[in-house]
Amino acid sequence: MTVVGRLFSPINMIKFLKKTSIIYSASSVFKSGVQLLVGLAIAKFITPGDFGIWSSFNLILTYTIILQLGIVNGLNLELPLAIGKGDNEKAEKLVQTTQSYIAVCIALLALAGGFYLLFFTPDTPKFFYGAIAIVVLVTFSFYQDFITATFRTQQSFFRFSIINIVQALVNLTTIVFIIYYAYYGLLIKSIIVLAIYVALLHYYRPFPVKFFFDKKLYLKLIKTGLPIFILAYVQSVATSFDRLLILKYLDISAMGIYSFAYLGFSSITLFSGSIASYIYPTMTENFAKNNNAVQLWIYLKKNISLIFLGLLILAIIGSLLIPYVTEAFFPNYIESVPVMQILFFAGVFNGSVIGVNVLLSMKKWKLIVIYHTIFSLLLVICPFVFMYYSDNKIMGIAYGVLIANFINLINGYILVYFATVKSQYVRK
Repeated sequence: MTVVGRLFSPINMIKFLKKTSIIYSASSVFKSGVQLLVGLAIAKFITPGDFGIWSSFNLILTYTIILQLGIVNGLNLELPLAIGKGDNEKAEKLVQTTQSYIAVCIALLALAGGFYLLFFTPDTPKFFYGAIAIVVLVTFSFYQDFITATFRTQQSFFRFSIINIVQALVNLTTIVFIIYYAYYGLLIKSIIVLAIYVALLHYYRPFPVKFFFDKKLYLKLIKTGLPIFILAYVQSVATSFDRLLILKYLDISAMGIYSFAYLGFSSITLFSGSIASYIYPTMTENFAKNNNAVQLWIYLKKNISLIFLGLLILAIIGSLLIPYVTEAFFPNYIESVPVMQILFFAGVFNGSVIGVNVLLSMKKWKLIVIYHTIFSLLLVICPFVFMYYSDNKIMGIAYGVLIANFINLINGYILVYFATVKSQYVRK
């Protein structure tokens, strides 16, 4: 029996779906809460300058992903489609081909990182060890991206939920490294948490396949994933534009202040991102089975409304509490408070637009291009304009991020409505 065949044992899928969704949602909430606590611990024991150094290093993760060429994006879409159609053999070959390509990417990244550290040694210990840490994290993150994309069935999502809970516990307990070793402890902690997480994902992977490279499937994955990747990559670079503005016009300490404030945005979107990784393949698999676009819209309305309400409540609570929490425990970051309050609500708008993934499920490429292009332009133009006309540059950038995400939320669901309901009406 094939791997996929074993995954679909004769069980009551309705009951299992409910059980999985509850556990996955709970694990997402727990993971989000722990990540926020970790961010607060970083702010407590690490200076704004050191926080700024590490935040700057993390921008490298955004740019190295270009080496993937969209193959993981292609797998994200093609694997649920193959599973939904019952093509088990193709599903396994898709995973094998992607696994082989990612292994080559990891080897190249390790060699490039080693070459840099050998011939271009950073001047200070903090930059040197930070560079070592980011090289390790980049290689681990490539495998994480691949292996996470293979958790695409109800059974595997249940397992994925448990792994996320374990990862959150490891993330929480390793705060001790930050407490005792500050900046260097953060480097150690980051490596340990990601290494254990990737090891668990690998051990419990739903497709324990061997290396095999199918050129035809590779080209199909690239053809499917590259357009998605290019759009997502441009948007990812645009998403980092606010921090690039700070590095350009301010300094490392300002980057630390903004990075602390950005925890408000991240804590909100981390939860919605976890939910999106569950909703997206579910929508794709269902659409492959029944080809009913209107049902996708009904599914989205129900779930996104609840997500928006939940995120809004979290943002209100966070914005009310953060002044007192910061003054009591993080006095070095008191300047971050008004910025974080703005970014809490920017996170609500950003987290609530996850339903736009339905465009990927339906392969509405023109609408996908329109969405990503508009959002990328908003993320560049709004922060720059608001910064330019603001006396407080950091506040201006934060307002720019807020407005960009608000406009994008409206634009995103206009496009989704057109793709699902309106297009069906026009067709009739």
